[in-house]
Amino acid sequence: MRVFSDISWLRAALSERADGNLRIGPDTPAAEKEKRESGRRTFLIQAGISGSLFTPFLTHSNRAGVVSDLPRPDLSKQSERAESFSATAQHYYIQDADALITSAKGAAIGVTVADCAPVFLADEKKKAIGAVHAGWRGLTTGILENTIAALEQAFGSAPADLRAWIGPCIGLCHFEVGGEVFEIFPPEVRRRTAAGLFVDLPLACRNALIFSGLLPEKITIDGNCTYCARDRFFSWRRDKPEDIQAMLAALAIAG
Repeated sequence: MRVFSDISWLRAALSERADGNLRIGPDTPAAEKEKRESGRRTFLIQAGISGSLFTPFLTHSNRAGVVSDLPRPDLSKQSERAESFSATAQHYYIQDADALITSAKGAAIGVTVADCAPVFLADEKKKAIGAVHAGWRGLTTGILENTIAALEQAFGSAPADLRAWIGPCIGLCHFEVGGEVFEIFPPEVRRRTAAGLFVDLPLACRNALIFSGLLPEKITIDGNCTYCARDRFFSWRRDKPEDIQAMLAALAIAG
């Protein structure tokens, strides 16, 4: 799934179920990690995303990490002499973050999701970008607000200049929560029915972005529910796999 295709300097995409499980965490076995890294490379090549890939080991926190110092492969080594992403790119893992931002060319940033919302941010004036993993814990503790503040502090981004994309995530139809979580959210994103208590995660993301200064017309909600779209997306709530399955949401500055 391509995103922001109208921005010439940006490459952004979300993998789907057909691309395989692209989640990698501290608990991923070495053999499985190698397989998933290969899957990530294939997906990124097909999406036109090049450069070293940076992803965080997610902790459902409200912290945004800055990718500024870009490591480079040693091209003097014969084994690393190549022009393709798969031969020259490397994968770097960021500890304790649920969002990454950068303005570096040659750096791809991404997050994995499997019901939580992937949120892309792009500053067309400063050419800075952000990738956010927005679940209910991060949202209610300020992950989107903190990421926008980090873009402003690191790159001088003005919130009104940012465009945002809220990707496929669990929808209001299936995001049932307990009473304690229900009460954390404001009334406009809550729904109480005979079936239970539900929260509108995409709307909560949109409201947090607007609160942070983004213009409503610059925010796009994809609208797909990961729980409903069984053939297209992984959903932890629906499948409850012992080994978490997830999509990769990644973007990079081209050039």
